[in-house]
Amino acid sequence: MRAVNLLPKEGLGRRKRLTPPVVTSFVAAMLVLTVVVSGYLLESSKVTQSQSQVDAARAELALVPPPPPPAPGAQFDLPGEEAARVTALHSAVAGRIAWDRVLRELALVLPNDVWLDDLQALAPTDAATQSFKITGTAYSHDGVARLMSRLQVVPELANVQLTNSRAVVPGKRAAVHFEITGVIRPAGSTA
Repeated sequence: MRAVNLLPKEGLGRRKRLTPPVVTSFVAAMLVLTVVVSGYLLESSKVTQSQSQVDAARAELALVPPPPPPAPGAQFDLPGEEAARVTALHSAVAGRIAWDRVLRELALVLPNDVWLDDLQALAPTDAATQSFKITGTAYSHDGVARLMSRLQVVPELANVQLTNSRAVVPGKRAAVHFEITGVIRPAGSTA
């Protein structure tokens, strides 16, 4: 029997040529693979280097002796210290006066027809109180009385008293000069 070649004649001696898109995709795939492998190797070397540094630090830490235990009498009494500190803080803050609040409340209760010439806070007479003296001018005795009644509602002020009031005629209008004294209580004081 004779051999019969069933393949067409033009396909025997001819090789298929690669097209440009196939070559481009092959080169791109090889380039991506090269970048991924080199990145992996670079990061792997960094991890190995970091691990060797951690191992060296652990070995150095193992060489450090542990701290000695505290002496039996040197135990810290933190709750007792906390109570002492809180007590010291309360005693330091107890005598403080919130001047911003006192002056703000004084400005809020000051009538429109009254103006202050002088406000003095005198040295404390004892640990709980500090006296003050206000001198000012009003258009009438009624304005002074209004100021006195409004000062009574300020919580930080106590024993507000009119010590001097006199009518004067400085120009075209009559005016009243007055002097008021009292006590400034520290915040939280009930005296």
